[in-house]
Amino acid sequence: ELVSVFPVKNDKILLVFSEALDPVFAIIPSNFHINNVNPTSILIQPNPHQLILEWGIEFVEGMEYSMAINGISDLHGNVAEPLIYSFSFTFPDKLGFKEILINEVMAAPRAGNSLPNVEYVELLNTGSRPVYLGGLQLANSRRVTTIPSGILDPGRYMILAPRNQANQFLPYGQVLGLSNWPTLLNSADKVKLLDAEHFVIDSLDYNTASYGSSSIASGGYSLEIVNPTIKCNLISNLRPSTDPKRGTPGSVNAVFEDTPDKTPPAFLKSQVLGKRQVVLSFSKTLSPNMSNLQLEFQPSLNLIRVIQGEKTTDLVLEFENEIKPDILYKVVVKGLRDCVGNLLDEESQVFFVIPSEAKAGDVIINEVLFNPRTGSPKFVEIYNATSRYINLKDWKLANLNADGEVANRRLLFHEDFVVGPSSFWVFTTDKEKLKAEYPRGKEQKFLEYPSLPSYPISSGNVVLLNSDETIFEIFSYHDKMHHRLLKETKGVSLERISAQIAANDPNNWYSASATEGYATPGYRNSQIHDGFGGFGIEVFPEVFIPDAAGEQPYTSIRYKMDQSGMAGTIRIYSLNGQMIRELCQNAIWGNEGFYNWDGTDKTGRKVRSGYYVVWVEVFDLQGNVIQIKKTVVVGTKF
Repeated sequence: ELVSVFPVKNDKILLVFSEALDPVFAIIPSNFHINNVNPTSILIQPNPHQLILEWGIEFVEGMEYSMAINGISDLHGNVAEPLIYSFSFTFPDKLGFKEILINEVMAAPRAGNSLPNVEYVELLNTGSRPVYLGGLQLANSRRVTTIPSGILDPGRYMILAPRNQANQFLPYGQVLGLSNWPTLLNSADKVKLLDAEHFVIDSLDYNTASYGSSSIASGGYSLEIVNPTIKCNLISNLRPSTDPKRGTPGSVNAVFEDTPDKTPPAFLKSQVLGKRQVVLSFSKTLSPNMSNLQLEFQPSLNLIRVIQGEKTTDLVLEFENEIKPDILYKVVVKGLRDCVGNLLDEESQVFFVIPSEAKAGDVIINEVLFNPRTGSPKFVEIYNATSRYINLKDWKLANLNADGEVANRRLLFHEDFVVGPSSFWVFTTDKEKLKAEYPRGKEQKFLEYPSLPSYPISSGNVVLLNSDETIFEIFSYHDKMHHRLLKETKGVSLERISAQIAANDPNNWYSASATEGYATPGYRNSQIHDGFGGFGIEVFPEVFIPDAAGEQPYTSIRYKMDQSGMAGTIRIYSLNGQMIRELCQNAIWGNEGFYNWDGTDKTGRKVRSGYYVVWVEVFDLQGNVIQIKKTVVVGTKF
């Protein structure tokens, strides 16, 4: 049976039959006629259900025609009865945005996997009408190619592949082979589906980060759309396939979810262009409808206009008055929605600033872990020692080679990255492992890189360079810079004591405090001198009940030191002089910290109620020793 007729050109029509045709009878022009006129040529399509007929007449848009068909047969020899099919020659309406969806992309196939070792792009008809694909164009960042004839029914998939390898996908569903296949780039590319007038029907951007990890990116996995009903491009809507075959050509995606996207957009960064224009970047594609958008600025600025940027995740703001340098402008944003309709939280911190030019000593090397514990990463921490905002674009980490020359540069930021006053940033090769090793670390301040310059575990040097390398700081370290009483230096960072003293002064560095876990990535150093004076030991509370419900079941022994790097020992004694518990021995202390005692002895058993002595001994490397005794009462409940 003849199922449908699609206009191709003014003198061409595509016929779609219910079964594959016997090509011997299908190409006989006398078997087809309209108003007693036979086609001038017949072309069998890659899909054997389809024929394209070219006529010596031009069809009139909107006119009704009747076609008679005789003598055609299917592949089993069943000859159809004479067919009469009436149709209106009407070109369909233009395809809407994402009516045909790029649903899956295999950019980096791999030999040895279940799927063919061939690139493919899968299309999905998300509309309610059959669509003729012939004449549409598939493009990437380097090439455009035309899609041959084919019909894609609603809810069905079409696999596009290189013409000479397309047959390998026949077991998976409908396939169209494309000449001049636009070879997809493995690391990053933009795939687009265009109509004949170059209107973008759909596009899909991907990069290595889309796969989530380098092993997945190189493992022959396809990238699949999660929710095909979302009518905008969201980074979160593209994931690597979870199917055992590592792709699902011609079928429902393995990562498919039809749950609505309820994630609100988040502010990512800002960039000041010139003196009157700002770009605000968000985590999701924004709605082009900004009729309800309200922006307030502190300090005040007169807004001329706001538009969506070339990147659909950006807002471009233009002001009447100039933006003043080194002033943080806060923006209260109301009514900003993503393309799905999710509203930006009005409490979001949105801001922009024109940063200052950095001077020597403004941004410093603040902490270095060069000898990590097994399986843990190294890190370098920097600190903005000023009250100003500084742009670190094109700044680098490096080291020195055997000739004392700067070598092994690693670019930290290839675009604007503004650091605020008194802020810390940590460079490492594995954020998750660093956080696991030092749970107190501020993970939001960790920045991950594929590699850092070589920092040997015994001795080496860390070099920080600005963009043009006119400002640089060098910290030369060796393992002997750690505290001499520290038995194990693995996993212990060196912290800078003073931002004002040169980085290459070995007396300006100390081992990180034991009470901070031997490193302070992303926050204030434990070994730091900021003019604080005084010395003391405090026990609080002085009376506690270890097993009392609703009360603090321990006491804290807090210390304050008047210098960094002192070694402390804390022991608990009974009144008859028997040692009950040792809380620390020769631990390297920072300026302040605390230890807790829960009222148990060294075997873990609860002690008897009564008075106990907290004995503290502190000494420095000059041999000065201070001993302090405090009492604490362990109570009991009745």
